[in-house]
Amino acid sequence: MTTIAKINFEGRAYAIQCCSEQDLLYRGFALTGDFYEIVLLEYIKGLKIEGTYIDIGANIGNHAIFFAAECSCNFVIAIEAFKPVYDLCVLNLKENTDTNKYATHYIAIANNDEGKLNLWEPSEINMARARKAIEDKNPEDYGMLGEIINVNCIKLDDLMKQYPEKKIGLIKLDIEGMEVEAIESAMETIKTHKPVIVSECSIGRRERPNTEMSEISKLLEPMGYGVPKGFFYGSAAPVFIWTIKQ
Repeated sequence: MTTIAKINFEGRAYAIQCCSEQDLLYRGFALTGDFYEIVLLEYIKGLKIEGTYIDIGANIGNHAIFFAAECSCNFVIAIEAFKPVYDLCVLNLKENTDTNKYATHYIAIANNDEGKLNLWEPSEINMARARKAIEDKNPEDYGMLGEIINVNCIKLDDLMKQYPEKKIGLIKLDIEGMEVEAIESAMETIKTHKPVIVSECSIGRRERPNTEMSEISKLLEPMGYGVPKGFFYGSAAPVFIWTIKQ
């Protein structure tokens, strides 16, 4: 059963529908009264990045709402592949932002031409964690349920063909270990627009002995990006921001 979290940021009230009172995001909202990852979001706001922001792994809309309502962008594209949280993302954006300022896509971003992707279904305590199913691995070892969800997927470069007039200012990624693959699917978009890249990076995962941060840096450095700035959240995966070197 969904439940509503109340947030106040700089005098503006937000009401965000969450999956349940057990979900990680709702518990964070209830404890702090702030957006999730508020320190990161305030930093992004301070960068005053214009143009379109792309939120890959939008979940229920926490970041997309903040981008659309509080940042310097003129448009937000919110992308989410897990249907229960995608539906809440659509609802939350409608209720908390200008409907002319965003678009939503129920699809996964992946660097393949097959058009389909298998995800593990997440547990109810963290509905944001739907992640790519790994062959010969036990989903319970990753905090997942055993059910497989087959979803549509697309390369980000191909999706962006629907927005030829948009200047991309920022790409945010939080897709449970698929961040490198998503960036690989967006190389033309990144080369063309040189957006700020904001990505969760899971360090030392068993299927990725090297850090995702290092892998992403190897992809971005040839295009002029500098050393990333990190945001760390205790036991949670860190988030890094890459910008073009000045």
